[in-house]
Amino acid sequence: MRLKIVLIWFFLSFWLGLKSQGYVITGLDLLEDKKYIEVPFQFINGHIVLDVNFQGIFDVKFIFDTGAQNVVLFEKSYVDVFGIKAERTITLRGADLIGNIQANIVRNISMKLEGSKMVERDILVLPTNFLKMEEIIGVNVIGIIGAEFFRNTIVKIDFDRHVLTVFNPNKFSDKVTKGFEEVDCEFLENKFYINSRVRINNNGEYKNLRLLLDTGAAMSFLINTNSDTTLTVPDKLLPSILGQGLGGPILGYIGKVDQINLDTFNFPNMLTYFQDDSYIIVGDRVDQRNGLLGTQVLSRFTIFVDYFRGRLFFKASKKYNKDFKYDLSGMTLHAFGPKLNHFFVKAVLDNSPAQEIGLEAGDEIVRIGFWGAWRYDLEGLSSLLAKKPGKKLEIVIKRKGEKITKQIVLRDLFRD
Repeated sequence: MRLKIVLIWFFLSFWLGLKSQGYVITGLDLLEDKKYIEVPFQFINGHIVLDVNFQGIFDVKFIFDTGAQNVVLFEKSYVDVFGIKAERTITLRGADLIGNIQANIVRNISMKLEGSKMVERDILVLPTNFLKMEEIIGVNVIGIIGAEFFRNTIVKIDFDRHVLTVFNPNKFSDKVTKGFEEVDCEFLENKFYINSRVRINNNGEYKNLRLLLDTGAAMSFLINTNSDTTLTVPDKLLPSILGQGLGGPILGYIGKVDQINLDTFNFPNMLTYFQDDSYIIVGDRVDQRNGLLGTQVLSRFTIFVDYFRGRLFFKASKKYNKDFKYDLSGMTLHAFGPKLNHFFVKAVLDNSPAQEIGLEAGDEIVRIGFWGAWRYDLEGLSSLLAKKPGKKLEIVIKRKGEKITKQIVLRDLFRD
């Protein structure tokens, strides 16, 4: 199955104890005295990727993640080169409940988004880049920008124009949200939890679920099955990789849910991910949620995220009723190489088209269809494997130095 990464880490919601310095107000410092600024982004493999100037020297890329609290740097070398000392070290525990790592809190790092002024933020620095997000997304990202970065502002996410508009709430008029629907939600520690109604099977009852608004999750929905003892699962489930933890891949399942309702917005027959964890620990607090809402759904809306008053506004885009595409091959691909335009098979699903033709984890994809794999990016290659059931593709792989030609027939794995 095509990997849909969700960064489920306890530390992503860890509160660094950030403080305003002098009279600078976090978030508003991005704007100076402007009413708003526009920050362009790339939407790559379901992730909002921002161009960031780091410390006035490095032009790098970060993911904007509403499900995270702070700025997290994957590549320690970007602070080491400046000889910056950490204020303190903290122990982080992974969402896989297996491992711990020591990470550093570093203060007053200069960061500039395109369209904004340079600001200073406190960041969390990982000791090593074990997440390897570049393999998963297909573009070199070095960290995450969480909600704290935009604290005290209103952020409009326009997935059609690929622009974040950051507003000063003191100069913001609600007339701007005309035509939008305010979504029922709760606002806690700079994160939004949407109140939804979900019916798992067509003969079941609706359940009220609390879903985290998570632009860091390149998936549709995820439900934590143990968060409510009355929750059921679909009759047909397939194993899936949900994310990366300290102990390796975080495993779960994928299946189709009969109906998911977000106020007046309805999603029938929805491909949904399932995880057994009943809670996520945030520091010494239990984050009580039933799951999350990711970018496969969020990208069908234009969204106002009001970090000042704790409100959410949604407006459906032209893509709202567009069919959801998902992998029909049964294999997960990762990117590698200096240009991230070489690809290997990370995992193969049992009883899938990929397994049936003998593909294995570790195989390098050399050619697919008429073109060499190097002509694609990871998103383009994954889209090719989600075209339509019955499509035949010739695939050339390299295994232990030998090239092997295969033919795969794409199939909907959820149809009997």
